[in-house]
Parts: sequence; structure tokens; C-alpha cells
Amino acid sequence: MLKEETDRQIENDRARVARHKMAPGAHTGFHGHEYDYVIVPVTDGRMRIVEGDRESVNELTAGVGYFPPSRY
Repeated sequence: MLKEETDRQIENDRARVARHKMAPGAHTGFHGHEYDYVIVPVTDGRMRIVEGDRESVNELTAGVGYFPPSRY
């Protein structure tokens, strides 16, 4: 059963594009991002983000881009 899979489609000195598949309830574990990022989900769902002592749950809508708030 698929839990998590990442396919880097474009990567250069200005941008990175990846297709990321996750099964319901799967998680990436703690990690960081070198670039700002935009998520365009293919299904509706929720995304939980934990940053230090802050936690947020974001409702995602299929086909609608989501740009997380600045980390800085």
C-alpha cells in the first residue's frame, strides 16, 4: 500500500516542482523546505503543519492552490 511517494519533475537554481502522493493518514515526518512552495491537491483533504510549538490544520480543496503562510 502506498504511504508516501515523491517524484521530482523539475529542479534548477530557481525552482523545484515535485509530484507528491500520500495515502490518507500518511505523513512526511519532520522536514524543512529550501524554497517557498505551493500545493495543488488532486483530492480534498486536510494538511496538518507543525512548526516548533505552532500547529495548524489546513483544509485543502481539489484543484485549488494553497500557499502556506511565510515562515519568516
